[in-house]
Amino acid sequence: MFSNFFIWCAGSDTNVLSKCEGSVRTKHVGLGTLVVIPAILGFVSMSYALTTIELVNANKYLPLLGGAVWGMIIFAFDRYIVSTHRKKQGNISELTSITFYLRLVFAFVLGIVVSHPIVVLIFNGSITNRIEKDKVEAINREESSHNMALADYSQKLKELEDKKSCLQSAKSAEETGLKKVFDCGVSTSGHPNHNSNGSASQYPFTKEIQKRIELADEEIKAEKERIALYMQTTLLPNKERSIKRINDAPSDYLKREKTLEKLVKENSIVWLTQFFLMLAFMLVDILPLIFKTFSPFSMYDKILVDDSDILKQLNIESRTKSLQDAYDDISSDYVAAFSKAWNIARISKKYQFNKNILIGFCSGIVITIGLFLYGDVKISTNQLFSLMTISSIVVSIISNFATDLIKKISISLSEPL
Repeated sequence: MFSNFFIWCAGSDTNVLSKCEGSVRTKHVGLGTLVVIPAILGFVSMSYALTTIELVNANKYLPLLGGAVWGMIIFAFDRYIVSTHRKKQGNISELTSITFYLRLVFAFVLGIVVSHPIVVLIFNGSITNRIEKDKVEAINREESSHNMALADYSQKLKELEDKKSCLQSAKSAEETGLKKVFDCGVSTSGHPNHNSNGSASQYPFTKEIQKRIELADEEIKAEKERIALYMQTTLLPNKERSIKRINDAPSDYLKREKTLEKLVKENSIVWLTQFFLMLAFMLVDILPLIFKTFSPFSMYDKILVDDSDILKQLNIESRTKSLQDAYDDISSDYVAAFSKAWNIARISKKYQFNKNILIGFCSGIVITIGLFLYGDVKISTNQLFSLMTISSIVVSIISNFATDLIKKISISLSEPL
């Protein structure tokens, strides 16, 4: 049972194989097996590729269904390539045939399409780790950008804090009697603000510096409130949205392909492994054609060549005429029997009506009777006549179309394969 299935997969003729030795049958079973293998690989590759799509992966059966459809498409293509190839007696003849190269290129392209998702699947672990690493780096860059934006926005606060620190130093220098010029624009008098008892004296300049310090405190407080509002309304929401966008970025098939390209650029061994893996899978897809082309010329191939030669020697014109005569005989017998049953030939001859039109009127009457029997349907004479007219037109069109279709099929069957 399985051998017949694989022979069918190879597109081989079981009737011809029944006349050949067992080794030839075994060869065609092997060809069918080689045709099935790329279809299985296509199922695996497409199923994996579809699992990287979030909408498709939401239903666990959809990737399997898509993989099955793709596998059948690959199977149909490969089976067509192998089954339509006719083995020639010499390998030189095969190499000089343009159809062989066309089939080879097509099989090679199918191999690339099937192999690439499987290669991505093999590197899935490394690709996933690299994607996570890229996400962490992107988040760190977003954190750095956030900190830089906060530092730029807090520049005025830093200046106010530096000014307050400078004023505090100036106040201490004024109180101790140190004469100095400070960056905040204060120059101390050099007279200490302490009496002989060591108690602080309330000097006007010291009071002025203290007022400036209090004013700086108010400005610092207002600036901190402004920065807090900016962070709450703008900076932090932007940061959260950016980080969420990075974390929610889809790791679809295209993203994995790009990540694999990064790994290839960073490490030459990845490129070498990828190359040999793709080459192996492409060879699996073109092996059926290669083996069938360069295998020994067998009895099966001899029978097919002889059949082809016999077909070339047939007289196509006589065959076409024979088929047309047979069709005309069958058609005339059918029309005669039908006309006899309904006596349409006599009516059409008497009243010069086309048979299809009479059939249409009869069909309209039958339909009208059916409507009356089905329910209480009221129909006028004009409506009945219109119904019969439409029926005659429809029946005539269908009859003529069927007649033309049968003729075309007969002519196509009479042409050589």
